[in-house]
Amino acid sequence: MNRLHRSQAISVAVCALTVVALSALWRRHPIDDAYITYRYALNLIQGSGFVYNSGEWVLGTTTPLWGLILAAIAALGADLEVASIVGGALSMAASIALFLAVVPQGVSLALLAVWGALIAAYYPLSVVTFSGMETPLYSLVVGMGLFLFGAERYALGGLCAALATLLRPDGFLVIVAGLAAAGRRKSAPALRSLIPYIAVVLPCAGLALYLYGSFVPHSVEAKRLLYASSPLTNALMFFEALSQEPIDAVLLCVGGAGLILLGRERKYRPFAIWAGVYSLGIIASGVRPIFFWYFGPLWLLFATFGVEGLRRMVQEQSILIPRLVIPALCVLVTTLDIVKRAPGLDAVELRENGYREVVSQYGRAIAPGSKVLLGEIGILGYGLMQARVIDSAGIVSPEVSQIVRENRSWLAPYADVVREAPWFRQMVERLSPDWIVGARDRMAITQAENEDWFAKRFTRRAVVAQDQLGGIGVYERAPQP
Repeated sequence: MNRLHRSQAISVAVCALTVVALSALWRRHPIDDAYITYRYALNLIQGSGFVYNSGEWVLGTTTPLWGLILAAIAALGADLEVASIVGGALSMAASIALFLAVVPQGVSLALLAVWGALIAAYYPLSVVTFSGMETPLYSLVVGMGLFLFGAERYALGGLCAALATLLRPDGFLVIVAGLAAAGRRKSAPALRSLIPYIAVVLPCAGLALYLYGSFVPHSVEAKRLLYASSPLTNALMFFEALSQEPIDAVLLCVGGAGLILLGRERKYRPFAIWAGVYSLGIIASGVRPIFFWYFGPLWLLFATFGVEGLRRMVQEQSILIPRLVIPALCVLVTTLDIVKRAPGLDAVELRENGYREVVSQYGRAIAPGSKVLLGEIGILGYGLMQARVIDSAGIVSPEVSQIVRENRSWLAPYADVVREAPWFRQMVERLSPDWIVGARDRMAITQAENEDWFAKRFTRRAVVAQDQLGGIGVYERAPQP
C-alpha cells in the first residue's frame, strides 16, 4: 500500500470511526455469545484457566484468540465490556479503511470519506461492531490476509490466515482462497504461505487437543445438534438473512455483481474466491445460518466491491449519470434505513435487559458453587460468575449435548429445539441443578410448571420481564423431606 493509499486509509478510518462512535447511540450493550468469551477471559485472569466453569476443560468459545486478547486487556484493569466495544469500533473503522484503500481506483478522498461513513452507518454492521464479539477484528484480519495474497505477499498472507483461524475456525478459508487465487503459475511461491500458517496453528491445535481433548470447539458440535439443517434449507435462509430489508437485498445483488466483475483482476481474485467459499461453507455447514455475526465480512465486501463495481460499470458504459447521483442516493437510502431500524431496542436486547434484572435482584441469593441450569448462558452466565453453570444448549456442557443427542430423533428434523426441548426433564433429573433461570417459553418450562415432578422439586421465586417469551422464570430447588 503506497503513501497515498495510506493517507487515504487514515482519513477514511477517522471518518468511519466518527460515524461508528455516533452509531453507539443506538447500541447499548454487547449481546449473546460475547459474554461466553468474557467468562473464559475472566476465569483465565483469575487463575482458573481458560475455562467456562472452574475445573471443567471444555472449549465452548469459537474465538480463543479474542478471548486471550480480552483477558490481557482485563489483566491491565480494563472493563471487558468497554474493551470489547472500543476494540470492535477501532477494528471496524480499520476494516472499512482497509477495504476502501484497496478496492476503489481513482476516487477522491472526499468521496472515500463519505463512502466509509455510509458503510459505518449501515445498521447491520453497527450491530456487529457493538456486539462485543470478534467479528470486527476477524473482518480486518481476513481482509488483510486476502489483500496480502492478492499482492503476492504469501508469507504475511499465511500469517494473517493463521490469526483468522484462531479468531474463528472458518478463518482457514483465507488460506484456501489465497492458494486457489494463485493458480498454477504462482503455486510454488504461494505454498510458502503454509509455513507461517502451520507454525502458528499446529502448536495451538496441539495445545487445545491436550487441554480440551479436541481442537474443534465443543460449541460447533452443540450447534450442529441444536440447529441441524439441510444445505437447501440453509441456502434459502442464507439469502433471506442477507435480504431482510430492501437495502439489504440491493446490497446483496450489487455486491455479488461487483465481486464477479472485479474478481477477474488478479489482486481482487482472493476476495471473490473467499466470498464464494465462505458462503458455500455456511450453506454446507449443516447449521442454520441464524447468527448475524456470520455475515459481517460479507457486508463489508458487498458495500465496497458492489459500489465500486457499479461505479465502474457506469463509467465503462458511458452512462450519463452525474458523479454525485450515486453517492446522494446511497446517503438517502442509508439515512432512511437508519431511521427505520435504529430506534429502540430489539427483542434480543429487551430479553437480555430482563436477564440483567434477574442477575441484579437474585444473583446474590445463588451461593458460590451452586449448579444453575440456564436457558441462555450469555449475560446470565457472565453475571453469575460464582455459579457452576449448566448450559441448556450444551455449548459449554457436553453432558447436555449427550442428552440432546439421545433425544434429537424425537423432533422433526427442523423443529425449534429451543422451544420444544423434550429433554428438559432429563436435564433436570440427571444434572440436579440447584437453580433454574430461563425464559419460560424456552426449554418447555411453562409446561413443566404444571407437572408434579417439577412442582415437587422447585419453587418459583420470580417471573421477570413478563413480556419476553412468557417471562424469565427464577426457580430454586425446594427443600426435600
